[in-house]
Amino acid sequence: SDREGAEQFAICGFQPAFSVLAKLTYFKLLPPGRAVGYDSTYETLGNEWIANITTGWSDGLSRRLSNGLGGIRRLKTGELCPVVGRVSMDSITIRLPEAPDEEEIFQVISDDFDDTTSAVGMARNLGAAVYEMPGNWSTRLARVYTRNGKIAQIYPSLEYTC
Repeated sequence: SDREGAEQFAICGFQPAFSVLAKLTYFKLLPPGRAVGYDSTYETLGNEWIANITTGWSDGLSRRLSNGLGGIRRLKTGELCPVVGRVSMDSITIRLPEAPDEEEIFQVISDDFDDTTSAVGMARNLGAAVYEMPGNWSTRLARVYTRNGKIAQIYPSLEYTC
């Protein structure tokens, strides 16, 4: 997860194979002074677009990414949308610069070497190993495998047999 190692991988043409994509479950324009998240750990400073994504610490997103330490990439614009409030068990709230489109896609974990949104960047910021980022993700989430930019296989969730 060190910067030099990640830069060498990028120079060699390697690209991370793991990313997490999500759609918003709701979004709302909140007035100044509204509390967001468990224990009201974030308060809106002005009129702010706040949105919810249904992934949280039970899915593998570290609680340490709460309150601006983590961010989600808005694919439409490439903007970083900070996590506001506390990462909860099964959801996160993010601040958007404007109202989103209903079907917009966001990257919870990006498939690049970004300092904030990639598995490499998250691992570096959390003092963790890179393999912990994909390794911690819940088996209840669908796995979508692509080949040459096209969907090759979808597994709705991983099944266990004894």
